Amino acid sequence: MESDFADWVEREFRHPVPGEYRDFLFRDVAAAHVEPVTPLRAYLVTGDGDEYEVSEWFSAERIPDIYRCCRAEGLIAEQLLPIFDSCGCVAALDCDEGSSTYGSVLLQAPEGYFDDARQENVYEEPVLLARSFSDVLAALGETQQGEAPDLLLLGSDRTLGPSDLASFERELDVELPADYREFLLAHNGGTPARFLCTPTFMEVDPATREGHRQSVPIDHFLSLGEISELLVDNEDEPTFGPGRVPVACDQCGNLILLDVACGSGASIEGVQGVQFANHEVRGADGLFALSPLASSFGEFVRSLAPYGEDS
Repeated sequence: MESDFADWVEREFRHPVPGEYRDFLFRDVAAAHVEPVTPLRAYLVTGDGDEYEVSEWFSAERIPDIYRCCRAEGLIAEQLLPIFDSCGCVAALDCDEGSSTYGSVLLQAPEGYFDDARQENVYEEPVLLARSFSDVLAALGETQQGEAPDLLLLGSDRTLGPSDLASFERELDVELPADYREFLLAHNGGTPARFLCTPTFMEVDPATREGHRQSVPIDHFLSLGEISELLVDNEDEPTFGPGRVPVACDQCGNLILLDVACGSGASIEGVQGVQFANHEVRGADGLFALSPLASSFGEFVRSLAPYGEDS
């Protein structure tokens, strides 16, 4: 991964990336930092006392696509390297070696307008977050555990028992994550009583490699019966691959998929991610385009927030 990133920097980005950020991105102990941190959010507190959420660290493999998307929209200058998301804003590292601001970290908000005369998007000037990436790390507050929202679900079928789940897993030859099993036993589907949305995430079209940021509202969580019906439909006309189970859907009918252990002897460890599946965008394999939302079902639930609080 490091060599791929270095090749991209030399071939396309063509600006020297500060060593302190390279060390952070690729040292072994940084592995936990370059994964999305929602809903375990970190907060950067500046010297002025302003607080900014680090919603998601961008991994080395995602930075090139995010950079291209931001550049296509005119959101960031060519010497700025996107390094993390802050509630839909992009924090970028200044890599202009000839500038006095080299190594500083800026925050660019996506709000702007289209200038007809210039035929381009115009955005407000970015805000200076820190003079160096080391200052960013030093200013990070403790990672805070997000509280699960009040998941009052309407229309839940609470008649599901452990034997029903066991039969479901046995029939499909899958193992559900423990946190999702507990959720099904407690709720077995239902519609949130509050209007809850996912955190902002980047969706990239696999055909064009163009992307955009969005947050989607959760319409309802699926019952075990609904899940079974969707899996049967998926066998007749595949729209998502094996090893994934639909757990919820948004108001447009797009599915939220949960990775599960599939097949005899498969381990649930490391395969509990949650993905957004866009039914209007498909990859070369004909399956729905997927965008990561969380590393587990529990984290996904805790990341949900009322509209406007996490967009």
